[in-house]
Amino acid sequence: MKNIPKHIAILMDGNGRWGTKRGLTRSQGHFAGSKAMEKIIDACMLFQLKIGKDQKTK
Repeated sequence: MKNIPKHIAILMDGNGRWGTKRGLTRSQGHFAGSKAMEKIIDACMLFQLKIGKDQKTK
């Protein structure tokens, strides 16, 4: 494949609201978000993208 990035950034925001809108608990929304992240990490590993986190704190 062409034009595969070397790294990506993902902001995990809104999983609790996503769950609540679907009649789930916030925790269930967060769990669903973590399962989606597992799929993303698997794809990153397949395409040899850099996996890590960079959190800036004040």
